[in-house]
Amino acid sequence: MDPDEGVQEQAFNVLRNLAENEPGIDMIFRELGAEVLLSHLTTSLGSSDEDVVLQVRSFIIRRC
Repeated sequence: MDPDEGVQEQAFNVLRNLAENEPGIDMIFRELGAEVLLSHLTTSLGSSDEDVVLQVRSFIIRRC
């Protein structure tokens, strides 16, 4: 994961947009893998950058 929180925010924003439909979700899991994705999500929930946390939460909420 990139140490720049601005890059993290944008990356999670892209993931959130990709996850708008089943093919996008399938691509995310196929390309990243569940373990890597979940690791980045859980790590980023503890970010000190509110925008990163907001993007991660939005991604999770849309998929539940």
